[in-house]
Amino acid sequence: MGRTKLLVSTFALSFVFALTGTMAAQSIKTTLDGGIGWYDGCANNGSTVNATGSTEINYQQNNTQAMVHVRFHNASYDGSYQLNLEANQSYDAVAASYDLPFDSIWAGPGGTFTMSGTLEITVDASGTATTSTILMDHDHPVTTNCNAKGTI
Repeated sequence: MGRTKLLVSTFALSFVFALTGTMAAQSIKTTLDGGIGWYDGCANNGSTVNATGSTEINYQQNNTQAMVHVRFHNASYDGSYQLNLEANQSYDAVAASYDLPFDSIWAGPGGTFTMSGTLEITVDASGTATTSTILMDHDHPVTTNCNAKGTI
């Protein structure tokens, strides 16, 4: 009987530690209104494609680790292009902002083009995302590539 009490006590103590570790984790989903505008990757005339909509950001933090997942799915203003942009990255440290690589596919009448680059996501102290910005500088180039019409 004494051994059973010891095992039950050990199990209960282990459960309390596991429970407190689980409670330290947080997951916050934020939706930010905005849009994306970029040069049409399949047109040689300098035209742009603009899409409005909302960006869904899922921020997860567990002690000193963080994960950021971003999704933007929408159509261009005129409805001619469908846009799918996603980004996902894990980090070994919690920070106020995160740079994460993204890939996007823009499908439209002139063909399908891809766009890749880096997003900067900022979060406040509670883990709520406050901004989502495409970085465009020497260290963070944005690239596009046109594919033949109807292929990805």
